[in-house]
Amino acid sequence: MALLLAADSGDSEAQCDLALVFLEQDRADLAAYWFNLAAQQEHADAMHYLSGLYQQGNGVERCESTAMLWRVKAAGAGHAIAQAQMAAITNS
Repeated sequence: MALLLAADSGDSEAQCDLALVFLEQDRADLAAYWFNLAAQQEHADAMHYLSGLYQQGNGVERCESTAMLWRVKAAGAGHAIAQAQMAAITNS
């Protein structure tokens, strides 16, 4: 309950954590909602997870452009995995 209250009050870390809980419960639609809220606050992990959801079409309509947008933003926010993924894409 505390996690939901923190997420609902705008805590981006709690929003990302809550999204992961929903993802583990096979509720990617709800996960996408909470990841999006956290990503809008520049939460790098949320941006990266959101990118993956869009790439897979998991809980959201599949869209490579939106997936790439969130991956680029995650990389720009310092997310190490997103940075490596972008480096692999641009070096290939």
